[in-house]
This record gives sequence, C-alpha cells and structure tokens, in this order.
Amino acid sequence: MEYHTFSVVITTYRRAALLAKAIESVLRQDYPRDRYEIVVVYTPSGDGTEQLLERCQKTSPVPVSFHREASRSVSRARNLGIEKSRLEFVAQLDDDAIACPEWLATFNRVINEHHAMVVGGRIEIYFDPGCTPPDWFNYPYFHRFFGLSYGEEGKKKGVVRSRYPKTLYAHNTAYARRLFDHFGGYRTDLGMD
Repeated sequence: MEYHTFSVVITTYRRAALLAKAIESVLRQDYPRDRYEIVVVYTPSGDGTEQLLERCQKTSPVPVSFHREASRSVSRARNLGIEKSRLEFVAQLDDDAIACPEWLATFNRVINEHHAMVVGGRIEIYFDPGCTPPDWFNYPYFHRFFGLSYGEEGKKKGVVRSRYPKTLYAHNTAYARRLFDHFGGYRTDLGMD
C-alpha cells in the first residue's frame, strides 16, 4: 500500500485548551510518523497558544510548525497554512475537533482505492460529560455542519461521491496540494472573519 504524505493544517484563535486536544488527536494517529506534519496558523490572542505551540514543537514525534496570521480571517489563515505546508496532501482539522486515530489512514485508503484528489469525513458532535449544549445549538442551520450533508447514506456506504448540492466542509478534509497550486487558495472576500 502507498502511504501518501499529509500536512495537517489547523487554524486557531483564542482556543488554546481546545487546540491542545486537537493536536494530541493528530499525534495519536495510527499512521507512519514520517508521513505527516502539523502546521498551525494562529492569530495572537494572549491565551497561551504560542507557549503551547512552542512546547508541542519541542516534544512532538512529528514535525510541527506554527505561523502567525494577524487577521482573524479563516480564509487567510487556511491559505497561509497551505502556503507553509510541504507535503502531498493538505488535511484540514478545526481547532475544536478531535480526529479519530484512523483519520489519516482512512483518508489514505480512500485516496488509494478511488484515486481521489479530495476526501472528507463525517463530523460527529461530541460534548464532554456533564456539558449541556447552549440553546442556539439546536437551530437547524447549525446541524447542517455535522454528519456532512450525507446523513445516513455516508454511514451505510462508507464512501460517497460528492456532487452538488451535497458538500464537504473544510473542518475534516484533505486536498491534493496540486489543486491549490493550480486553482489557488480560499477566497478571502467570502466567509467568516
């Protein structure tokens, strides 16, 4: 089996505690350590993110780099992460997400089996025990972001071809780096700032 290489890009702002869990989940991957790196793009916030990243860089069994983005634009941060990534695929994970141990191995399997240049996975909701979600969490719009828009189809089939209007969300995806080289990065005039 071919083991593709992944640059795991995580963008963050004011979430040091959550970021630590996200990074730890990436370090626990059941994937060869010499086949991936972690690239963190952060907006300075004074919450200890820089100190956390310095510690991670010193102790991590995989290469860790971190880069400062002055604006709070998610698109700008993702573009900087892509620019700083060095490997074949750019895998994106949100700073408040926890990747399962098979995350990169599953992406790799789908890439190999389907010659995919873009892969994405389900996003399942998780709350720490005893945590009650806020009221706004129950709005239907918000739930579109979880489980992708494939619902039960993705659970039953395992691999589903993405076609409009069904979409992948950047929170849990991997793109062949050459796509960004060809098409460019995320539009900075759209999306959240």
